[in-house]
Amino acid sequence: MNPLVSSSGAPGWSSTAGPGLPHVLKAWGLPLAAPAQGPVSERLAQSLSWLDAVALAEVLNGAAAAPTPDAVQRLQATRAWARTALQRLQAELQAGFADPVLVREGPASAPSLRRPPARATAAPKPAGALDAVAPYRLHHSTQQRSLAIRVTGLRGQLRSQLSSTTPRLARLAALDAVFERALQAREEQALAGLPSMTAQRGISLRAADPNPDPDDRHAWPAPGWRGQLWDELQRVLQAELELRLQPVLGLIEALHDDEEDTN
Repeated sequence: MNPLVSSSGAPGWSSTAGPGLPHVLKAWGLPLAAPAQGPVSERLAQSLSWLDAVALAEVLNGAAAAPTPDAVQRLQATRAWARTALQRLQAELQAGFADPVLVREGPASAPSLRRPPARATAAPKPAGALDAVAPYRLHHSTQQRSLAIRVTGLRGQLRSQLSSTTPRLARLAALDAVFERALQAREEQALAGLPSMTAQRGISLRAADPNPDPDDRHAWPAPGWRGQLWDELQRVLQAELELRLQPVLGLIEALHDDEEDTN
């Protein structure tokens, strides 16, 4: 099931999109789409183009290769590699999440992210608020790009490793490649809105702070609304990491469960 598809088939957040992200978004007062209803096969079919369906059928109907003589050794080596690669990826990404360099530089560090003037039909926002939250939005956008590139790369490497182990895992890797091509654009569309949500959250927190612009704006840890927004941003980034890692963790789980084809 795609957790970013609402019951209408349109991209959007649902309450099944991983345990962390909906919790944070609900705390921000954002509405979540209701979980999609109906059989999984029908919901999945709505997300697949005919080209994706053809590719899926080719994988499912293709003949499985016979296990290679060194399948056990390849499987063990891939397990060890996957465990190390996942731990390294998580550690490096989380270090980036927690690096406040863009935020500590202040609003001038993110001039390109200031929003254009509000249209006449929209309620104008104070320019100071937009400038103040811009570095947080920049940090979120920067980390999100890094996260997407790194997780996608690991997922592809893992598929390559699985393809050289057992026939069952090789088929799983091929299936994962089809689903990634079919669903990635829709998921990216939904996730792309998170930095803007962070900026809006920052504007709300700043408006509620009795001293939103202290004299020492570059103090760290940041006081007041800035510190709260930074902490919440860390939770959002961690939740997005967990969401994006779900396919990777599924492949690794299959890697550890696969024994039959090596016997």
